[in-house]
Amino acid sequence: MKIGLFNVLPLITKIRYPRYINLYNAFKLLGHDILFNNFDVDIIFYRMTDPKLDLKFMEYANNMKKPTIYDFYVGLYIKEYLEAAKLATKVITHSKSEALRLGDLISRSDIIPIYCVPDCSTFTPEVPPKIKNSGPIFIYHGSFTYCTQIQLAIRAFIEVLKKYPSALFYLIGYSKRKDIDPESGRINDIGEQCKRLSEGIPQVKYIEPVWIPEIVGYLNSARIYLSSFGGSIKAQCTARSGMFEAMACARTIITSDTLENRNFIENGKTGFLVQPDDFKTIAEVILYILDNKINTGPLARESLIKRDLVASRYIPSLIKLDFLTP
Repeated sequence: MKIGLFNVLPLITKIRYPRYINLYNAFKLLGHDILFNNFDVDIIFYRMTDPKLDLKFMEYANNMKKPTIYDFYVGLYIKEYLEAAKLATKVITHSKSEALRLGDLISRSDIIPIYCVPDCSTFTPEVPPKIKNSGPIFIYHGSFTYCTQIQLAIRAFIEVLKKYPSALFYLIGYSKRKDIDPESGRINDIGEQCKRLSEGIPQVKYIEPVWIPEIVGYLNSARIYLSSFGGSIKAQCTARSGMFEAMACARTIITSDTLENRNFIENGKTGFLVQPDDFKTIAEVILYILDNKINTGPLARESLIKRDLVASRYIPSLIKLDFLTP
């Protein structure tokens, strides 16, 4: 059986995005031929990209009587995206919470959640750290699209600097591009908003996106990994791939106390959960960890391994393509 992958080629060739690498590997493991941007296939896999384009694409695929898998990105409940999801033969999402929420919106109960969990043999604490520093290092990596969440982390770090002035905060994934905030519809000058907030604070470092295996060295430099802190719909429904990568590298994680994160983080044992949208609480938790020399990283890695969500075993059990054959 041949599968056509659309709008995922750049992501796979940069070998950074575990979600698409995992899906690609899973399809290959299941014995399917992979073609990029080619309609001469049995099944179409389409990554959400642009509302009007997505809807036209799904309509076109339906007219060609091609079964489709539509990868729905978290929290983007724009009309055209929802209509495209209704037309798809199968829809996958980034989390169980998102699958349930999207299912309610488009009256579907067959949506499949797929988590972006890395291979723990690649993301491992055995890789040497990339950064050397006398003080604690904090890492955030991932999309800058939802910059209000990153700003919370920056504000918390500024508070921590009052007690730990030698600390460093690396934000990996900085981009000069502009993007649309899916909740407000406004165009954001993403990274620049964060940079203005940290202007004059040399301990905050911005780095362009880096790929595997370099990101593992950055993660292993971190004393604490700061994940998403927003209370938005997206944050409530997301279990971020960066958090899983930090867990695999045995880092101490601080993230939002949301339903999805509670599925993976046991507060105080495998990481720390804080109330969304409260940078002072984030700062207090950071200081508590540093002052008491707490390290939840090893238990976080152990818990992730026990889940056994690595692509080679987990995804093939979900993406069984028999149901898609005409």
